[in-house]
Amino acid sequence: MLSSQHDDSFPEKIMGSGYIEMTKDNIEAGDPMHVYKNHSSEEMFLYISINNLKVSFFTFIAGILFSMGSLLFIIYNGITVGTFQYFFFSYEDWVFKESVLTIWQHGTIEIICIIIAGAAGLALGRGLLFPGSYTRLQAFRLSAFQAMVLFIGIIPLIILAAFIESYITRHTGVPDFVRILSILLSLFFMIFYFVWLPYSKHRNNKLKQYAASKFIPGELIKITTKKIKTGGEIFIDSFQFVKNQYSKIFSNVFIVAGGFVAISLIFMEKDFFFSFIETGTDSVFETIFAAFPLMKNLIQYSDFPLLFVFVCCAWIYISYNTSLRLKKFLFETENPGEKYYPYSIEKKSIILTNITIPIVLMNLMVYNSHGFGWFVFLLLLPFIQLLIYIIVDEKRNILSALGRMFSITKNSQSRVWSIYIVFFLLATGYFVVIFSPLMGLLTEFILMNFNSNYYTLVKFFVEFVSFFIFVGFAISFVFVTTGMGFLYYSLVEKKEANELKSNISKIELKNAKS
Repeated sequence: MLSSQHDDSFPEKIMGSGYIEMTKDNIEAGDPMHVYKNHSSEEMFLYISINNLKVSFFTFIAGILFSMGSLLFIIYNGITVGTFQYFFFSYEDWVFKESVLTIWQHGTIEIICIIIAGAAGLALGRGLLFPGSYTRLQAFRLSAFQAMVLFIGIIPLIILAAFIESYITRHTGVPDFVRILSILLSLFFMIFYFVWLPYSKHRNNKLKQYAASKFIPGELIKITTKKIKTGGEIFIDSFQFVKNQYSKIFSNVFIVAGGFVAISLIFMEKDFFFSFIETGTDSVFETIFAAFPLMKNLIQYSDFPLLFVFVCCAWIYISYNTSLRLKKFLFETENPGEKYYPYSIEKKSIILTNITIPIVLMNLMVYNSHGFGWFVFLLLLPFIQLLIYIIVDEKRNILSALGRMFSITKNSQSRVWSIYIVFFLLATGYFVVIFSPLMGLLTEFILMNFNSNYYTLVKFFVEFVSFFIFVGFAISFVFVTTGMGFLYYSLVEKKEANELKSNISKIELKNAKS
């Protein structure tokens, strides 16, 4: 604000000349907030959600630079908000009032969430700065978990702010008291949820404390399938499994991603790359951003039927191998010294046949879909992966496995969703990074070292980004399959109480002997 007051050109440096000129035109037309009406609500909601998630994620993850990165992001965002608001303050009073009543309807939640993301970033770097009696790596693991919990907690609120901005903020003609009430309700909710509620739980000793030993062990935590676990425990167990099996898991992931790149190069080259070339620019760097919307070609089966076959095979390969590795890992963990006997070739063939059916049906659902099919696909995905794990673990056919799944998930669908949503949000964070300017800058840096024609450079960019996109898809399926596998054992124990019955039998036998 001080910089804007002493330098008339400062707002233009921060917000860009194009935005400044557009806003001035809107003010002269009597509608300073017309920018919120330029696009449809649906289009705005998608764009704003992704953009705000990116800003929050970068603010958070920058904390890995010994907290200083998050601090710089907070300062930069503070300068932007102050400059933005002072720009309207410099006009007549009604313009400033209109900006406050409009912007802070969604800005109250949005800005507080970005501040919290910065606080999570500071917490992320705290373990590196102040390790205490732990090694720096151990302290970082502990602080990283605590920071991640805080950051994940604000993601739904960031999306809520985007919803308000897209569907509510645009209605600038509503009475002022309604907009004031909206701002106050948002502020009250944020204070209640992030200040009063934690303080109240802390005062009453109801705030859950996480033992440091859970996150900084010298070796793997003892994992068991014989207890009912919380979502947090399943989340931790999933990461422990991936950590233990990372070389085998990531070799499968890279095989899948590399296979996609090879198929696109050999069989889909002409059609696959043509749309990227037609971005209307001679700059490779600009092409990087202009081509992002065209990435839908990666999953348009109707354009590339061969891709349908490949995705089905990749999904079967990832799910089947992950399920088998998890089953073997759990057996060896719970039965040290005993030999694990893998399935016979005949049994593996039957299992593969049965898991192929739901995977092919799921892919057919989105074969030529641009919206609803993909929505249903995402809704059903955790249950499909749970079904696949039941088929693999219990060697059932698909109909029997369906009955088993409905039986153990009865009244427990919320548990399936809670675990799936956490992994979904982590995958979203990964793709936010992939589709961020960071990837563009990395690509541009690599391309600077190649002396080749424009078409070859664009091909390189498409394959480079496509590889990491499929890595993200493959890793996501690994985690969802693993999470559903651990959840399966928890649900079985909840429904059948096998371990509880076993312990009761041991007690009865002991009493009988005595």
